Parts: sequence; structure tokens; C-alpha cells
Amino acid sequence: MSYLQNFPFDIIKIDREFTRNISSNSKFTAIILAIINLADSLDMDIIAEGVENREELEFLKAQKCDIVQGYYFSPPVKAEDFRDLLTSGKVFDD
Repeated sequence: MSYLQNFPFDIIKIDREFTRNISSNSKFTAIILAIINLADSLDMDIIAEGVENREELEFLKAQKCDIVQGYYFSPPVKAEDFRDLLTSGKVFDD
């Protein structure tokens, strides 16, 4: 925890291992909630990786997670295909 004080960063990333077990493991859910609360208290943004379904997305939205990424939106794409992804309408905007 002392690293949180010593390193100049403003985003905490939640590993996909926790995200993909939101509904099946209450300990992972508790860890995610603790991370989000800690980040909020420290005025840091949260990014959750590995979002693969609507349930995970809705949970993270309800917890006010700042940024989400994962296959729910798209597999990795080349830079030149990124504009098409953005204009497809499948984005998280609230």
C-alpha cells in the first residue's frame, strides 16, 4: 500500500481475473468494491479490464467505474480499424 503514496500515477487498473469472476466469487466482488472505494478516496480513476458480458458491464457501471475495456466491446483491433469501432455505436458513454 505504501506504493500508492510514492508513485506518481492517477489510475488504478482492475485485472481481468477479478472482473470475470464478479458474479461467481463474492471475494472478488469485495476486492473490486474496495479498489473502487480506495481509488475514489484518492481521487484516482479506475480502469477495469476483461469485461466480456453485459452483467460485468452493468455491475461496473453501477459502481461508477471510470473506464472499462474488454471483448464485450471488441477484440483488439488495428489502429486503422479503430475509427470504425468508435462509429459502430457500441461504446460505454455514461
